[in-house]
Amino acid sequence: MRARRWLVVLALLVLGAAGCRDGAESTGDASRAPEPRPVTAGEAQVLATTMFRNYDAGSRSLRTTVPVGEQRVRLQGWVDYRTHTGYALATGADFAPQLVRWNLRQVGLTPAPAGTTDAPLPMPKVGWQTRPVDTERSVLDAVLVVIAGLAQDRPENPLLLAQNGALWLGGDELNGDEVTGYAAPPSDEQAEGPVNSDDSGLRLWVDDTGLAHRAQVRTGDDWAQVDLGDADGVSLPRLPAVQR
Repeated sequence: MRARRWLVVLALLVLGAAGCRDGAESTGDASRAPEPRPVTAGEAQVLATTMFRNYDAGSRSLRTTVPVGEQRVRLQGWVDYRTHTGYALATGADFAPQLVRWNLRQVGLTPAPAGTTDAPLPMPKVGWQTRPVDTERSVLDAVLVVIAGLAQDRPENPLLLAQNGALWLGGDELNGDEVTGYAAPPSDEQAEGPVNSDDSGLRLWVDDTGLAHRAQVRTGDDWAQVDLGDADGVSLPRLPAVQR
């Protein structure tokens, strides 16, 4: 199997917005971060299970901050990896709180009820203004698509991930969980020489089973950080098809 699912992030490489590193703090010391290196066979095997482990986990809580021009859009909600559907409360300094729902093809917005501090469940069925996603011109859309796309119903080919330039970034601890950082391959072609960790559009911090606890998504010259956690009992419905 080609590792094309990882390439969902490549559209972000042409976006010129600056990212943000808001969210749960790592206990690691960045000044002592180890030098990235190619993954070993065992590490490639763990990374190869990440998309499947996310899918198998079903729903995950999410928290991120996405740069949109001069604004910072904070999202707090869930992503259902069985349906590739996200749903969150979006807040920022320059706009009224909004509810946002999305999948790999569309994004919808509706005003959040007054006093809302989290996306209400069940998801509202009416009132949505929905449009197709535009990953080429919208940083927010591009990050949303990456978040929703980090799952598939089978593991990747670990040999291809290693050959195409996946990198080990070191161990860390997030909210009490031991995790290992990886840079996804920058291409679905075999690497011709050494790969730099900044060549990748996606970094993942996963536990020893392969489940992702954090993702960093390239947004031009910086990174948007997405923290993922448990979401017991949350199930998001598939979205109706967008009207073109």
